[in-house]
Amino acid sequence: MPAAIGVLASVAVLLSSATASATFPGRNGAIAFNRASAIDNTCCFPRIFAMRPDGHDQHQLTSDPLGIDDGSAAFAPDGRKIVFSRGTQGRHHIYVMGAAGYHRRRLTNAAADDSEPAFSPDGRRIVFARHVQGVTCLYVMRSDGTHVRQLTSHGPEALDADPSFSPDGHKIVFARNDAIYVMRSNGSDERLLTPMAGSGSALVADSPDFSPDGREIAFESNRNGALRVWVMHVSGKHQRAIGPAGGGEPAFSPDGREIAFTRTVRGNGFDNLEVWVMRADGSHPYRLARSTFGDNGAAWQPLSE
Repeated sequence: MPAAIGVLASVAVLLSSATASATFPGRNGAIAFNRASAIDNTCCFPRIFAMRPDGHDQHQLTSDPLGIDDGSAAFAPDGRKIVFSRGTQGRHHIYVMGAAGYHRRRLTNAAADDSEPAFSPDGRRIVFARHVQGVTCLYVMRSDGTHVRQLTSHGPEALDADPSFSPDGHKIVFARNDAIYVMRSNGSDERLLTPMAGSGSALVADSPDFSPDGREIAFESNRNGALRVWVMHVSGKHQRAIGPAGGGEPAFSPDGREIAFTRTVRGNGFDNLEVWVMRADGSHPYRLARSTFGDNGAAWQPLSE
């Protein structure tokens, strides 16, 4: 395998873990996303970038020593802070920083792999995924990193990921074993919303995101063959695919009129990840960001009305 293509394959693996998170109501602000860079054609290190909603003014927010990767960015409901994960493969922690990338502060320090954080609508709590001793469950903590509490519990046969709060803060939607679930924000009353993949099945449903009005959930699935963005009612009814093939990791805009998403685009012998946006009904898709080693994991900044 040529060195450059080998790097791109590695980048795709790292970037694929950086998913979109909760969108809160408001005016459409900046879009944060992940962009990977390669060092000596051997590895890749995702960093958090931001851009205007039209794709202009793309600029880097985080810069770290070699071997450290950042991802899973999610804005606070007031748009002033970003929570994200930072670390190396197998050991990440949750950090928070200002929306401009300054004043970074570490929130978790457990002997675990913490990732995919998302704020609650009141900004007082953060839900995240924690992998420890071969099991990945969901946890919640105060936004200052204190009072960490486990929400889901199961054996190594299950894996919980991609959590986000509903706009009213009463529910959390998440992915488990390639299916979408919803539960109360205290971890009770789990309900399956999408079909479960059978043993050996390649069926995928991941990266759920509530609409700002709380009526719909967007997610990614390959149910009809190609990976696409899907939308359903919060009850799990009226599931439908929207947008172009190759779409995933959807994130509603704060005004609910658009969805940013990651699109896998094949060219020059390899798959590249790009950030796109489309109307909430799946029409008028267009590209916002593209780089040599891949962009993904879009998250919208909500601005006050």
